[in-house]
Amino acid sequence: MIPPGKLRMGANTPGRDDENPEHLVSLKGYYIDKYEVTNLQYKEFVQVTGHRSPSHWRNNTFPDARLADHPVVNVSWDDAKAYCDWVQKRLPSEAEWERAALDDGRDEYAWRGSSNADYANFDNPDGKTTPVDRYPNGKSGLGAWDMCGNVSEWVNDWYDDKYYQTSPESDPKGPDGGHQKCHRGGGYHENRMGIRAKSRHMAMSGASTDYIGFRCALDEIIDEET
Repeated sequence: MIPPGKLRMGANTPGRDDENPEHLVSLKGYYIDKYEVTNLQYKEFVQVTGHRSPSHWRNNTFPDARLADHPVVNVSWDDAKAYCDWVQKRLPSEAEWERAALDDGRDEYAWRGSSNADYANFDNPDGKTTPVDRYPNGKSGLGAWDMCGNVSEWVNDWYDDKYYQTSPESDPKGPDGGHQKCHRGGGYHENRMGIRAKSRHMAMSGASTDYIGFRCALDEIIDEET
């Protein structure tokens, strides 16, 4: 559970105009998955629904049993949304993703301090994912693992490099439309700048790569009788 709170979203980073300006947003409470969706979880979705499997799978399963607890990759934004719908959840907004990673937004990484190879999978010359629970030191203050590195994560928002200049102060949901979708957190191939939780990335909604995965979110359930 991510409690209601305020986030210093974005950053005034020279040369990264789409992160500017840093601005304060308020968010309602919500839930977000502790881990990225794994190959094993996605396999069940494929088997039950008949949804297409990732391009590198064979016979509707991932190629190596040792990858069961690695994040699923080669899934498009459309695939990620279909999975979220199936589990009766949704993709997080950019703002929700950034709050889960950074709490109040005063830092750049999910942990306190600078980039650290003991905290995340990045600058990986072998081009490989790691288990979603590999880096306990890198989990965020709000309890989410692998928010920086391993795989970048699809979020719900359309990408607009100028959106932060006009976004609403409460629960921003992104532009009404666009050409590309956002993904956040950076993958194993990124450098220390690319895995910053402030860093924004984009891709076509139908695109799939071996360094983008996702996690799910859910609205807070309000008991109206209390």
